[in-house]
Amino acid sequence: MENKNLSAESLKWEKLLPRKLVEFTNQLENSDYRDELVTGIFNIINRLQSIREWEWYSSRITDHGFEVVTKGYFNGLFIPLVHQLGIPHSSIFIYRPGKKEYPIIRSGTDVMTYKTFDPITFELKKKLDFHF
Repeated sequence: MENKNLSAESLKWEKLLPRKLVEFTNQLENSDYRDELVTGIFNIINRLQSIREWEWYSSRITDHGFEVVTKGYFNGLFIPLVHQLGIPHSSIFIYRPGKKEYPIIRSGTDVMTYKTFDPITFELKKKLDFHF
């Protein structure tokens, strides 16, 4: 609660947010922003602060991937955060109780098709066999 009024432009967010997210975001190049799910820390914080009616309830690794459970407003709010942890568009699904699970299929660019993100070193780099 102490940071709820912290400006989205504050550099303090880079210390408060998960290191993996910050490292991924800070290594993006201008051409990577063709991926519609890629954004900078300022935009992530600005979006999260503008919608106050949500709560990150839990998250865990499952047999099928990584599960994020939220309460309240959703509307795709966390999809860019999950993607910027190195998860490709094709591996992100939304499930709502009582409704069909559906994939997040985006047209256009997915940075994870031409780059890799090492979850240990947090290094984001071009795939050796990829050429534009």
